[in-house]
Amino acid sequence: MSSVSLSSSFQSQGWVVQKFGGTSVGKFSEQITDEIVSVYSKTNRVAVVCSARSSKTKSEGTTSRLLRAADLASIDGDYQGVLELVREDHLSNAKALVKSPELLAQLLKDTNFECDQVLKLLHASQIIGEISPRTLDSIMSAGEKLSCLFMTALFNDHGIKAKYVDLSNIIAPGLDLSKSGFDDSFYKNLSQSLAEKIMELENDDIVPVFTGYFGIVPGGLLNGVGRGYTDLCAALIAVGINADELQVWKEVDGIFTADPRKVATARLLPSVTPEEAAELTYYGSEVIHPFTMEQVIKAKIPIRIKNVENPTGDGTIIYPDDVGRKGEETPLHPPQIVAQQATAFLKKKAATAITANTISSC
Repeated sequence: MSSVSLSSSFQSQGWVVQKFGGTSVGKFSEQITDEIVSVYSKTNRVAVVCSARSSKTKSEGTTSRLLRAADLASIDGDYQGVLELVREDHLSNAKALVKSPELLAQLLKDTNFECDQVLKLLHASQIIGEISPRTLDSIMSAGEKLSCLFMTALFNDHGIKAKYVDLSNIIAPGLDLSKSGFDDSFYKNLSQSLAEKIMELENDDIVPVFTGYFGIVPGGLLNGVGRGYTDLCAALIAVGINADELQVWKEVDGIFTADPRKVATARLLPSVTPEEAAELTYYGSEVIHPFTMEQVIKAKIPIRIKNVENPTGDGTIIYPDDVGRKGEETPLHPPQIVAQQATAFLKKKAATAITANTISSC
């Protein structure tokens, strides 16, 4: 998979793409800013991708609340009350953490604008009496937008030059996926478009903060990929700019031999093969989205799972083909195997109808 040719100034430092989950953004935003992005940006070019914010549990996170509001709108329920919880959560968080009056004022304005846009969609859906996949995706995308607007403001507030990048329109309108679907050609073109977004930045010092939601596709992004689309977005950015590493930041030190919350003797694995990681995901362990694995393995980019609460830890690295484990020989890991896992994941997922109700319970 080819990548867009970046200018020599952009290539002077290797790229690291950092993807932060919603709970990390909700609970550890200042650590992300001061102990992770600030540190890495001294030695690398850093691109950030954020999921929708979750300040408490996933069921009470922004995405789940937006999906609940969509459900209520379709049955003439009180969707506005749920949306106001989302609005107030983000406004109060902004006021608590962003100190610059100018940055805060703009963030509050942008937050209210995005919530008002969702309110219009919900109102229209209630009148119609149904929610299309496209409308549901648009409603849900507000979560990533709100999260990234906040993190961009916080970065700038802490002295990190950052720019918010909305990917809602990255995919050309009217794209026909009826025949090819989400195939290699689709991913290749999308990764190149994402790299071009990087090239639009005016100087090398800026950290782009990308919404994990990357646009409207036929049938809906939720139906096509699922809630792991933010991981996939980060992977496609990494492929497009030929990053040195894709980092997926969670609240655990990496991948363990067993659930460390249940098994006292569980050991952290310093490295795993793509097949091992794909198998763990397929059988229920939340490691990384299979489509994400497939894209970066083809591009021979390592994936590192790291802990926002322990940023100096090594984490667990998933090595692609022909990349040595700290100088050691690594056996070949045929990408076809992981591709088969990804296909099996999609078939397994497609066996059950996906609705806002079923997704919000994930």
